[in-house]
Amino acid sequence: MEGGGDAVLPASLVVSRYSGKSNSDGPGTVVDFEVVGRGEPGDNCGRERVFRCLDCGHSWKGEEWCRLRACPECAKRWARHEARIVRGRLWDRRAGRRVAHTVLSPPCQVVPKTAEEFRRLRSEAYDILRGMGVAGGALVFHPFRDDDEGEFTTVGPHFHHIGLVE
Repeated sequence: MEGGGDAVLPASLVVSRYSGKSNSDGPGTVVDFEVVGRGEPGDNCGRERVFRCLDCGHSWKGEEWCRLRACPECAKRWARHEARIVRGRLWDRRAGRRVAHTVLSPPCQVVPKTAEEFRRLRSEAYDILRGMGVAGGALVFHPFRDDDEGEFTTVGPHFHHIGLVE
């Protein structure tokens, strides 16, 4: 991970936010993963409205955005917003450490199908990261990979970690 570049480590895992959904968290529960931006927009998303500056009273027309991760129009805004929060927190706490992005992928045949399997993969991921000297950060699970047409339809679980390293 010299120079802050991406490191691809096969047979390694990481997750932070459980982006899957299920009816219960019990063992054997089937996990269904959603692709960000493939849901319904929020109630006011895209609606034109008038905004006003509270300091000077200047007003302008613009569109409202729901910033929901499921919204087709706002998914990228949501992702940028979340990334800025993580970046700010890491930058403030770096204290001589580097901020690094790591991509970790399990073997292609490993696909978590239950909440229990997902938790096991996440636990293994944290163990691997600790062994790499990682101190904190954000862990994000991606159940699908981008195909040649920009669609996220190919099953290919992988994980992104952005965090502090010595």
